[in-house]
Amino acid sequence: MSPLNTRLLREIRLIIGVVPAPTRMPPEPFGKTQLTQLYSKINERYDYGNFNFLPDGARLAHRDNQIVIQTSLIQFNEEIPVDFVPAKEKVIDILNMITEHLRLKQFLMLGIKLICHLPVEGAAAKSSELLEAKFVALSDAQLQLLGTDRLGTGLRFHFNTNESLWDLRIEPLFQDLTKLYIEIDKHYKQPFAGIDGIENKLQSVRDYIFLDVKNLLEQTL
Repeated sequence: MSPLNTRLLREIRLIIGVVPAPTRMPPEPFGKTQLTQLYSKINERYDYGNFNFLPDGARLAHRDNQIVIQTSLIQFNEEIPVDFVPAKEKVIDILNMITEHLRLKQFLMLGIKLICHLPVEGAAAKSSELLEAKFVALSDAQLQLLGTDRLGTGLRFHFNTNESLWDLRIEPLFQDLTKLYIEIDKHYKQPFAGIDGIENKLQSVRDYIFLDVKNLLEQTL
C-alpha cells in the first residue's frame, strides 16, 4: 500500500506579487490619503484589522494574512483555510480594487508562489525517509558523509522557459516529518497590461501541482 494518499493533498498558502511599472522616475510614493481611502474600500468587504503606513506605501494584515502595497511591489500573502478557489477569487477581487483605485495599468513582472502539504500515512511514516528511498541514489553511508544530523533530503527542480522562470520544491515539512512540503515559485518574465490574465495563471500553477506533481508522486511513491 502506498504511503501517500494524494487525495489528502491540500493548498496551504498563496503568495502573489506584481511589480507596477513606474510612470515617472524616481517613482512617486502613493499618498497617505489615497492609501487610507483604499484601505476603507478593502475593509468594507474583507477583514484586515491592522493598517500601517510604510515609507513608500502601506501594509494591511489580519492574523496570518498580509497585503503590502508599495510603488515597487504589491504583494499578497494569504492563508488558504479550506479551498483554493475562494482564496484565488479574494486576491483577484482585492487586486482589482487596488489597481483601479491607484490607477495602475502597466506591470513589469508577476510572481506566484503556492505552498501545499501532503501527509505521509502509515505507522512511523517519515517524509524524509520516503523521499530518500525513492529519489536519492545514494546509500545511507554516503549521505552520512554530509553530516550525522540530517533531518531529511528534498528535491528542487528549476525551469527556465521563454515565458517564465520557476522552481518546484518537494521536501519534508521539517516542522512535521509526517508531511511533504510542496512549493511552486513561478515568475513571469514579460511586462503586461492590466490584470485580466492573472486569474488563469493562478489556476495554472495550482493545476500543475494537482495534476503533474500529483501524477509524479503517485507513480514514484
